Amino acid sequence: MNVLTTTGTGDIVPSTQQELIYITFIMFVTKFFIAMFIGDVTSVLNSYTSSLVNYEYGIAELRDYLHNENVSDHQMEKMWHYVRQLWTRNRGKQIPRLVIRLPYVMRYDLMNEVYGQHLRHSYIFSGTEEAFIRQLSLELKHVIFFPGNYIVQHGDSDQSMYFIHRGEVDILTVHPNLTETVHDVLHAGEMFGIAQGLFHGVPHHFSFRAKTTVDIITLQLNKWQDLLKFFPASKHLIYSKAELVYMKH
Repeated sequence: MNVLTTTGTGDIVPSTQQELIYITFIMFVTKFFIAMFIGDVTSVLNSYTSSLVNYEYGIAELRDYLHNENVSDHQMEKMWHYVRQLWTRNRGKQIPRLVIRLPYVMRYDLMNEVYGQHLRHSYIFSGTEEAFIRQLSLELKHVIFFPGNYIVQHGDSDQSMYFIHRGEVDILTVHPNLTETVHDVLHAGEMFGIAQGLFHGVPHHFSFRAKTTVDIITLQLNKWQDLLKFFPASKHLIYSKAELVYMKH
């Protein structure tokens, strides 16, 4: 059945009332879906714009603080370059804020699922009690570094160990004449800073710098050392392994 007929003037018109209703319905549905699509796009753009405005407000706040503290233009430029890269890479977030707000048990399980593998597969923590690993996972912190960013520098004493979640890290020495010697490259799944993360006051003997964009998981000693008194067997194993490592040197 022909839905449309042609008049003598060349105009196209519906041949029956039923066909007119059908065409009207199709037009309504089309307009409805177009409106939904425009609404979704507008919602995404509004969300993006709102996030960007909030991020820029935070940057302005940080910039004002640094200006008031007489921070050098060089350091200001480094800060500005980093926060621009962080927005491009991760919309300004090291880790989604909602993760921090999750109920304890859900956050406990999530952190263990995403980052606990670094602890279980590391030389220093492998073989420790599973309950210890799960609770230790809560103390891990995710930080992003971009190519050329120093993660730690020679002489730093930060009581932290570092696990590479993604990317590559150069181990290097920067000489007094500012030349460099790259000793090795670390990859995802490897770690550094064992002694610094287990003992207070131990400086790093090398500098560690992001070769690519790097996701680093950090573990700071003062965040978890009190946990050891509840897991004496794990504590004994950890520090026995540390002694073996440093006896070899």
